[in-house]
Amino acid sequence: MQLSTATLLLMSGIGVFTSAISLIFLWLANRDIKAVRYWALSSCFLMSGLLLFNSQNTLPELLKYVLPNFVVQASFWLILLGTYHACRKSPPKLALTIFILGYAIAHLNATFIYASYQLRFLLGVVTGMISLSWVLWCLYKYSLGRFKVSSVLISMSVLILLVMSLNKVADINWQGVDSLQQDDSIKAQVFIIALFMSQLLFNFAFAIMTGEIRNNKNKTFQKQLIDANTALKNEKERAENHSNLKSEFLANMSHEIRTPINGVIGCLELLKNTSLSKQQDQFTELAHASANSLLGVINDILDFSKIESGKLEINNEPVELLAVLDSVAKSFAIALSQKSVMLIVDCHKTSHYNLKLDPVRVRQILNNLLSNAIKFTEQGHVKVELSSEQKDDGRVRLSGKIIDTGIGIDAQAQHKLFNAFSQCDASTTRLYGGTGLGLTIVKRLCNLMEGDVLLVSSSAEEGSEFAFSIVVELDETKTSEVCDLQIPKSIGLYSPTSAFYEVMQNQFEAKGLTFDLLSPKSMQQSYFDLIILDLVNCSEPGLESTFLIETARRHAQHVSIICDVNSHIPKSQLVRESGIRVFYHPFTCFDLMQLFAAKAIGSKHGSAYSSCTDTQITLAGLSVLIAEDNKVNQIVATKMLENWHVEYVIANTGKEVLDILSDAQPEQFDVILMDCQMPILDGYQSTKEIRENPQFERFKDIPIIALTANAMSGDKETCLAAGMNGYVSKPIDANKLSAEIMRIIS
Repeated sequence: MQLSTATLLLMSGIGVFTSAISLIFLWLANRDIKAVRYWALSSCFLMSGLLLFNSQNTLPELLKYVLPNFVVQASFWLILLGTYHACRKSPPKLALTIFILGYAIAHLNATFIYASYQLRFLLGVVTGMISLSWVLWCLYKYSLGRFKVSSVLISMSVLILLVMSLNKVADINWQGVDSLQQDDSIKAQVFIIALFMSQLLFNFAFAIMTGEIRNNKNKTFQKQLIDANTALKNEKERAENHSNLKSEFLANMSHEIRTPINGVIGCLELLKNTSLSKQQDQFTELAHASANSLLGVINDILDFSKIESGKLEINNEPVELLAVLDSVAKSFAIALSQKSVMLIVDCHKTSHYNLKLDPVRVRQILNNLLSNAIKFTEQGHVKVELSSEQKDDGRVRLSGKIIDTGIGIDAQAQHKLFNAFSQCDASTTRLYGGTGLGLTIVKRLCNLMEGDVLLVSSSAEEGSEFAFSIVVELDETKTSEVCDLQIPKSIGLYSPTSAFYEVMQNQFEAKGLTFDLLSPKSMQQSYFDLIILDLVNCSEPGLESTFLIETARRHAQHVSIICDVNSHIPKSQLVRESGIRVFYHPFTCFDLMQLFAAKAIGSKHGSAYSSCTDTQITLAGLSVLIAEDNKVNQIVATKMLENWHVEYVIANTGKEVLDILSDAQPEQFDVILMDCQMPILDGYQSTKEIRENPQFERFKDIPIIALTANAMSGDKETCLAAGMNGYVSKPIDANKLSAEIMRIIS
C-alpha cells in the first residue's frame, strides 16, 4: 500500500520535530556556542515547512505557494549562518541579502506571474543546492580542518539531497500538478524521504560539530591556560629577580650608608668627650642630633622597603617585658630633658612579664609612637599605659595607649596618618621633620603580630591618644613573673606632679602596697623606711632640693630620688656622701621593681644606675683584634676601646686577621671584632677559616663579634651561621658594643 505525499510530509514533519527538540536541548546545553542556536532554529523551520506543505491547500491564496517554500529555504540559510559562526567568521551580510532577495523575486514570479509548480520546485532545488554548496565551501575555506567528522556527514547529507533532487527534477511532471502536496509520484515521495534523511544526517553532524567546537574551545582554553601559566611563571621569575635585585640594592645601600654614618656619629661622640668651648659643644650636639636624625630616616626607609617586599620577619625570643619598656622609655631621657614634658609609664594592668616576642620590633613600635608624642608635645606629659590579657589559646594580647598633651591632629588630616610618606601637612614636615613612615611601619608591624594601631581621639591643641595591640607568647620556661621583693613597711612619696602621683598609686595598688603622699611639711612629721623624692623639675642643686634631701635623710632609713638625666643633683656632695639611690626620669615599673629588689635596698646605685666607669672596670685589660678596612671606623672603634682601657690590634683585611693569628698565642686575644665586608678575604670566609682550619686550632673557640653595616633582615642569622658568636650593627653604639662584649666574655 503506497502512502500519499501528504502523509509522508506529515510523518517527515513529525520526525524532524523530534530532531528539532534534540537540537534545542543541545543549544540549551551549549549556549556559549552561537552556531547551535541557528542549527536548532533550522530544524524548527524545516519541521514547520514540511507541515505547511502538508496543509498547503488550507492556506490563504497569497500564502499558499509562498510561505512553505520560504520557510524550508530559511532552514538552509540558518544552516549556512550557523556554519559561518562555527568557523568563527562573520556571515557575508550583503551577499546573503542579495541571494535571498533574488530567490524571493524569482519565486514570486513563478507564483503570481508565471504560475508553475514545476518552476517553483526547480527554483527551490537550485536555491537549496546553492545554500548547501555554500555551506560546504565555508567549511572547506574556514574550518581549518577542525570539523573532519562532521564535514563528512554534511557532505553525505548534501550528496543524498542533491542526487534525489536531480532525480526528481529529471522526471518532473509538468502537467496536472500545482503543489508538492498533490504530487504523489514515487520520485516526489523519495525526495521528501531524502529531505528527512538529509536533515537527520545534518543533526548528527551538528551534534558532532558541537562536540568538536567544544573540544577546540577546551584546547584553546588549555593552550591559553598553559600560556598564562608560562607567562605567570616568567613574571614570577622576573618578580623574584627584581625582588632579589631590590634586596641586594637595599643591602648594599644599608651597608654603604651605614659605614660613613658610623664614622660621623662615632667621631662626634668622641669629640663630645674632649675639651670643647661652649659654642663648639653646641655645634657638636647639633651635628650629632642631625646625624642620628639622618640615621633614623635611613632606618625607616629600609624597614619600609623590607616590609613592602615581604622580607621582614618576626623573630620571637624570651624577654622581660618591663625591661624592654624601661629601655625604650630611658632612650628618650635626653629629649625629655630639653623640654617641659614628663614621660609617665603605667603598667599596673600588666600581669604577664616574661614573654616571647621580637624585642627589636616591639621597641620599634613603642619608639615610633613615643617619639611622635614627645616631638609634638612642648609641655605637659606623655603617658604610656600598657595592659596584658591571656587569650583562650594561651597566648597574650598586649595592648597599649600613648596619650599626650601636644598639638593634636586636625580632623581633616587624620585620614592620612597611616599613609606612607605622609604627614598632616607640609608645615609639619618643615617644622618637625621626619619621613612620614613611622606610623605606617608601626601599623605593618602590629599587623604582622596579629594586632593593629589606631588613632582613638585627637583634637587641635588638646593632645592625641593612640592605641595599639599585638599578640605574643608566654615564656613558660620562667615560672616567677616578678623578682623577689623586699618591701619596706612604710613608704613616703614626694611629687609635685599629680599625673606621676596617680600612676605611682596605681602601680602600688596593683602590687597590694600603699604609700603616703608627702609634702615638705608632712615629711617632717613621721619616720619612714623609704622616702622617694620626685626632683625631675629640679635640675640644679638649690635650696628646695637641698632642703628636701636633708629632710628625707633625717626622716627615713633609705632615700631614693628621681631626677632629670642632665640634672647636677646626683653629682652633688650631699647625694654622693649620703648613699642615696638615683633613678633617672622617666621612672618605670622596672625601676620600681629594682627599687624593691631584695639586694638593691641600701646599695648606692643598684641596677638602676650605671656609668661609663662600670664598663671600664668590666672590660679593662681585655685584648681585642679588630678586623676593619675603613679608616674612620677604625678610629671610632679604637677610641671606644681606649676609653674602656681595652688593648687592641688592627687588621685591615681578613687575610691580615689570619696572618696575625698564625703568629699569635692563644692568650693573646680575648675577642675578635670582625667586619663582614673586607677586601681580599671577607669576614665570613675569615671566620670559617678560624673555625675549621687546623692551623688555627688554638683559636677555634675564640669569641667573634660581627661589627658590620649589614643590618638587613637575616644578616644577623648569616653571621651566626658563619660561626660568629655575636652581632653589632653600624653605626656603632658604644653601649650595645660593650654589652655584647660583656655578654660574650661572660
